[in-house]
Amino acid sequence: MASASNLLQDPTVEWLNNQARSLLKFGQAARHRLGFAALDAAGEPEPGSLELYITCRKTYAYVLGEQLGFKGSAELVAHGLNALDGVFRDEEHGGWFEAVDEYGIVDSTKNAYPHAFVILAASAATLAGHEKAKKILDDALRLFEARFWDDSAGRARESFNREFSSSEPYRGMNSNMHVVE
Repeated sequence: MASASNLLQDPTVEWLNNQARSLLKFGQAARHRLGFAALDAAGEPEPGSLELYITCRKTYAYVLGEQLGFKGSAELVAHGLNALDGVFRDEEHGGWFEAVDEYGIVDSTKNAYPHAFVILAASAATLAGHEKAKKILDDALRLFEARFWDDSAGRARESFNREFSSSEPYRGMNSNMHVVE
């Protein structure tokens, strides 16, 4: 078994760390005043709405960036958490909006897939010591258990309308896989 000091000198680990830093640097351009935008192949923000799952995934990525010592990661995590606790949060009916833009709500559907990423981002940020993350995590877990989780089926419901008054019968494996994550 390799010792920790040998592992740190392993060229594969060095290559992986360099790749991670390169991706984190590339991803910084996704910062948008409302959250995080999708990026095109050239690293430019794509026009249009911002999607909840992208803001969550970027927030999670920069929690990992903090662990790698990537400069500016903590600020990007805080930015993502502010978006989750702000523009994406549905204060009236609970949960988070699927997509928003400069003018407001673009898609008010409540899907299990991005809500699983709210849990991922908030749990990682909580472990990393971000104070705002704990409230988001607690809210997301309560909501997921109350609205999405179906104990009788042993899996999550796929989606609801904004008010959580109507759910589709489909049970997607993709969203359930990310819930396990």
